[in-house]
Amino acid sequence: FYPNPVTDMVVVRPGKGREIKTIEVLDAGGRLIRSTRAVSTMNVSQLSGGIYLLRIIYQDGGTDIHRFIKK
Repeated sequence: FYPNPVTDMVVVRPGKGREIKTIEVLDAGGRLIRSTRAVSTMNVSQLSGGIYLLRIIYQDGGTDIHRFIKK
């Protein structure tokens, strides 16, 4: 995913052969803030500045979690 830190949009590029099912943004405490289905971008411009987690859930059941900074 990129960019990090982010101001407006997070872009997710899954690995070869992987399809995104859901992208979720969680706060530092692990609470779900925002979720979107089967897309490769997410608008985070409404979030306050700080540290968040980006959870990517794939169609095959796999999950990636990344930390990002919102400016």
